[in-house]
Amino acid sequence: MNQSTSDRPLLLILLSHDYLARDLFDSGVLSHLRGQYDLLFVTTEGLGMDLTTFGQVAAVHRMTWLRTRLWEAAFGLRHLSGLDPIIKTQVNRHAIFQRGTPGPIKRIVSALHRFGLSGIVSSVIAKLLAMTASNFNAMPRMPTVALLPSGIKDLAWDDTVTFCRRHDIPSLTVTINWDNIAHKVFLQQPDRLGVWGEQGFLFARLFQKVPVKDIVTLGSPRFESYRNFSMSKTEARRKLDLPETARILLFAGAGVVFDEVSLIEEFDQAMNEGDLPADLYMVYKPHPKRHKRAAEPPLRPERYRHVRVWGGNGLTPLSDYPVLLSAVDALVTPMSTMVLEGALMGLPALGLAYDDPAHGDYSWDNARLNNHLHPIINSRWHVLCEARGEFLLNLRRLLDLIGDPGASDSARSTARFILHDDGRSYAVRLVEALQGLVTERQV
Repeated sequence: MNQSTSDRPLLLILLSHDYLARDLFDSGVLSHLRGQYDLLFVTTEGLGMDLTTFGQVAAVHRMTWLRTRLWEAAFGLRHLSGLDPIIKTQVNRHAIFQRGTPGPIKRIVSALHRFGLSGIVSSVIAKLLAMTASNFNAMPRMPTVALLPSGIKDLAWDDTVTFCRRHDIPSLTVTINWDNIAHKVFLQQPDRLGVWGEQGFLFARLFQKVPVKDIVTLGSPRFESYRNFSMSKTEARRKLDLPETARILLFAGAGVVFDEVSLIEEFDQAMNEGDLPADLYMVYKPHPKRHKRAAEPPLRPERYRHVRVWGGNGLTPLSDYPVLLSAVDALVTPMSTMVLEGALMGLPALGLAYDDPAHGDYSWDNARLNNHLHPIINSRWHVLCEARGEFLLNLRRLLDLIGDPGASDSARSTARFILHDDGRSYAVRLVEALQGLVTERQV
């Protein structure tokens, strides 16, 4: 017999990003959790998802101006203290660390780091922030356990994990995006950390310094739609109304600043002039939350003869991705996470990572050196483009990998290193990890 609502364990969930809400909803994880727990949410302002069918929103996290500035300083100092020794060879790394940070905070952080004070000052401010964190007084009762997804540079997560410690609530932190754990440093240490796979485990242990006993390998809900998916290339192309006999390239756009449109137009022009094989076709999927570009031509889909712009407004449903990836033969991308989704499907990829005035102040030369990309950049299924003028040359190299079974096997092998899959659903593994936390606390 089902327990009454008041008798069931209460799970506190932090939802601070639309991406995360989409991932948990589309993957069925929220529905699965609702079957095991009563759900209580802490959200942030601007979260668009209606959570009332799943549980109660107990608090909306907010930060005062002063606490926000203190947090920015503390995180910047902790970030520099932890990551700077690892990437000292990267040019202009200090400016890159603090993109988007107010100028006065950036100057103070840089000065303290130069004097060797970043570690100790960040610890002092972190303690002050913990002392002043919200107590979320609207909680109807104390949660049994907490699920705290985080992008690591995450004000709401810091305060929520502090709340859990204050009230002796065991918490499981899970990383939202692939790159988070590789080049951001936690301000507060998580109680237990769920990672995407073996690669994430290594970063958690060696870079974040999380004890082995506090790391659990979970995978990611974002890739649940690929489990047990089966659709032929022909079926996928018919569903998406794409040419059935072409070799189709998917250009997966980046969120951060990258001039993609000029490459789209160069491809279309090369096709018009016969400089590329006549059987090629490109699907361009702009990032749904692409940052404002510094200098990029306007997108003109009505003028392209060999390029189709795909995707509507808002976030793409997770179920659409495996259909799209089944329909194409290869990826072109500024190192988007979609390169990993393509690898799951055995697709070769062209990675774009070069500096250019049109990219503004974002350094793609430095982004290329991010450690989480290493197993992809050095794989036989991946072609790296390190200069704007080499785009078409490297595109031709990519064409040679289409249909190569060795490249396809290599891509899937890379994906298995990064993404954990033990044959069970992400939701089942997640509940197991949460129940394990509760059991340990009871013992």
